Amino acid sequence: MTLVNAETGEIVEVLSERDARRLTERIRIAAANYTEAKAKVLALVDEAKAGQAHVALGYKSWTAYLSDVLSDEPLRLARDDRRELVVRLADEGMSTRAIAPIVGVDQKTVGNDLRATEELSSVEPPTVVRVTTGLDGRERTTTPRSPSRRALPDVARDLGIDLRRLTERFERLNADDRFVRNKNEVAAHLRHHLAHALKVLTDLEQEINSQEESTHA
Repeated sequence: MTLVNAETGEIVEVLSERDARRLTERIRIAAANYTEAKAKVLALVDEAKAGQAHVALGYKSWTAYLSDVLSDEPLRLARDDRRELVVRLADEGMSTRAIAPIVGVDQKTVGNDLRATEELSSVEPPTVVRVTTGLDGRERTTTPRSPSRRALPDVARDLGIDLRRLTERFERLNADDRFVRNKNEVAAHLRHHLAHALKVLTDLEQEINSQEESTHA
């Protein structure tokens, strides 16, 4: 069975019901341990979307499928992990109402997570128009109210706190007695992200130092 992907216009081969059920069960199992298996969960979700698993299993929409598969038990995540997943699910077209039971918080918190992420992604927050697909399969377009811009020093302070916490997590990872025997797999997951983070932080440090030199000149 083939279908036309509504987003890309590509013709895709729909998974058989048997394969879709197997893939869905793998997603459920991996999602139960999301923090440690995050990359695996997201890769399986991509595979399910590409294979139109929701069509093979008779769901009204892709978002209805995600809501059912991922909400077996609310995921209890650290704030940063939760926000990352919230953004990913919103990008998949899920509404804040549908996302809330998956990440184990209320709808208001999901909305706050999205606004906080959008604010940190740009000094001048863009107007974001989201097309969400309800559990009934109907599409709705929403334009979130633009958040007021926080004072930049406050944003910098919070980023500094988050960076310190994240750095401490990396220190614990490096000190873990399992690190040596898992070094290659760890590197595969982190090398690109570390290189990007180092470049961004180095550029920021140079800009801060240049501003200080100009001030003292």
